[in-house]
Amino acid sequence: MISDPHQQAEHLAGQAAQAMIHGDLHEARQLYSDAALFEATALQGINRAEKPRTFGIISVSTVALFFKAGHYREAEQSALQSLSSQELPSFAKDQLRSLLENIWDAETQYSSNLPGNWSSIQVTLRGQEVGYGSAPVDLFKAQVGGIESLVTRIAEYLLKKPFRTSGPPPSDLGRMFKAVVSTPRAGSFKFNIRLEASQLPLFDDMSISPRMITGQLYSLVRGINESSRDEIVSLIPDQSYRMTVVKLVRNITPDGKRVNELELGIGQLDSPTQVVLRQQTKENIREILKGESSLPKADVDGEAPIVEEGILRALHLDKKWLEIVKEDGEHITCSLPPSLLLDDVIGPMVNRSVTATGHQKLRYRRSKFILTDIELT
Repeated sequence: MISDPHQQAEHLAGQAAQAMIHGDLHEARQLYSDAALFEATALQGINRAEKPRTFGIISVSTVALFFKAGHYREAEQSALQSLSSQELPSFAKDQLRSLLENIWDAETQYSSNLPGNWSSIQVTLRGQEVGYGSAPVDLFKAQVGGIESLVTRIAEYLLKKPFRTSGPPPSDLGRMFKAVVSTPRAGSFKFNIRLEASQLPLFDDMSISPRMITGQLYSLVRGINESSRDEIVSLIPDQSYRMTVVKLVRNITPDGKRVNELELGIGQLDSPTQVVLRQQTKENIREILKGESSLPKADVDGEAPIVEEGILRALHLDKKWLEIVKEDGEHITCSLPPSLLLDDVIGPMVNRSVTATGHQKLRYRRSKFILTDIELT
């Protein structure tokens, strides 16, 4: 039998995590509740002056366990008590403030929605152009829009909707999203995108739920990070949907210049699962897309594809062309294949730097640049 309260808390928390994996939310919350009480006991026995780091670690752990148990009042009280201590290290202050933000947000959600009727995507940006709770407006808007487009496509797929080649998504899907800017933290910009199903006819039959959508998103991004095309194919067998959502992930993936990391905390606020997108993710996506048989590997003569870089200045999806302006002022008009005629994939690239891949084709005695792929740079 374990006598040390902290070790007992760790043991129970491990059992709670396993219960969550198996979908037993009630059992998990009870185990987290028991673990929180043991951790609170351990916290009381720490000499704060002699062991400030241990005090900080156990303080954060206690609050997190109460939070995961759904005991928001106890979690809030424990956080505020620890924050009032002069011995609390700065790293623990940042973590407790972040937890308090999630506690208050979760309390608001649970007062208006039934558990399981909503889910959250916590987005954290880190990089050179991201400061203490600040980020360029265009960057924020691009990330919110990109994630909404990605999640919308996943929802359409799960709902077994016919693949949408043009036009807006169902209006009910757009009403599912709420973007909320969170409390600033040093070196990062954080916001939440909530998916809410209440009062939406789209979810009346509960054939899908916000949790199912965010769960699919997590599995998709994890598969991309692991360069596992087989996992992605098993998640989304339909090639049109699969290629589209992979490209939408590429649209929000950091370029390593303005943003270095994009962290997604997926799930409900008291038990999110993190996955991180970095510049390397773009390389993984290129390899995954190479495996799609419909993507041309070279031009008709077997030559290597031509790569052009510039600003996407004009776009006409109905007439199947776009125009790129290179740094030297040269204008390149490109023809679009059906796989690229998607406004949610290519629309956000307008007036932004892009890399276009394609080949030249002689038609009616004129050379034409046929696009095979395009991505943000």
